[in-house]
Amino acid sequence: MIDKMKIKQDQWKKTEPKTLDIQVKPNENKKPKIGNKIVISTKNTSNQTKLTMGTVIEINNDSFKIKTEEEIEENTELQYKITNNTPSIANPREKINNYIENNDLTNLVLEAGKLHGHICPMVVLGVKVGVDGLKQLEIDHQGMEDIIVLIETNSCFSDGIQLSTGCTFGNNALIYRDYGKTAATIIKRNEIAIRYNYKAYNYIEEEYPETHKLFEKVVKKREGTEKQQKQLQEKWRKIALEQLNKPIEELFKIEKTENTSHLNLPKKAPIFEDKYCNKCEEKIMAPKTTQKNGKTQCIPCSNTNYLQLDGSGLKEINK
Repeated sequence: MIDKMKIKQDQWKKTEPKTLDIQVKPNENKKPKIGNKIVISTKNTSNQTKLTMGTVIEINNDSFKIKTEEEIEENTELQYKITNNTPSIANPREKINNYIENNDLTNLVLEAGKLHGHICPMVVLGVKVGVDGLKQLEIDHQGMEDIIVLIETNSCFSDGIQLSTGCTFGNNALIYRDYGKTAATIIKRNEIAIRYNYKAYNYIEEEYPETHKLFEKVVKKREGTEKQQKQLQEKWRKIALEQLNKPIEELFKIEKTENTSHLNLPKKAPIFEDKYCNKCEEKIMAPKTTQKNGKTQCIPCSNTNYLQLDGSGLKEINK
């Protein structure tokens, strides 16, 4: 972390109305990283302090550039400071990893809420499992399939897992097996695997019977009023935050194995050849093409069956 730095008038200039070029000595430890959020303070001729935010957009050997939210007057002395926990383009998970290292589950759950749309008990459970798994494996995730999660459900739990581990469908590090279990295996490829299976099946029903009844009405039967929906969300948040402090061993059966051969994991994702549909002319991954009357077509144009992942799980859609 760089402390507040003072920049003299002759050490910076405007290259555009809201872009500052700040000069530093080569290799001087005053440069932030691309993507860092910066607080900039300046003083005008009346000695009044003005604050504005900026983002580092370019790093050079003897300078760096900041894009500011407001235009800054030239020929003034300025100070800047990097705000806490701002990610850089080189390490976008820096903030998440700091939360994990410091066991800051509260902020991790808030981050998961941004992804999931709300905070509920299952999102918290997913976060707890992801954090415990990464800590036991003593590794952070760089999105290159060295850490994999084998997930057995597509519920709220899955979003907590994705946020905390960084394993997603998009980076091919999340493998979905449609078992319908609140369970996940955190895997260090070819080395070690830790499976977490939720065992406190009746926890909500037994500890919070009124909330369970409200859930049955609002979510399961879809019969709740707007007021009851808000009541459930409030109760869900309360229960979720209470679960943060529960030992993970009370909530999950945890099994650790020193090899991964029994999991039948796929190899790292291949790069497929591109093909083009003869009918709509859109590009397709080669394995997803079909042949109709001797012509290459995509699944929609050929009117063939396809797989769909939705709230019911993975199922084949018959055309």
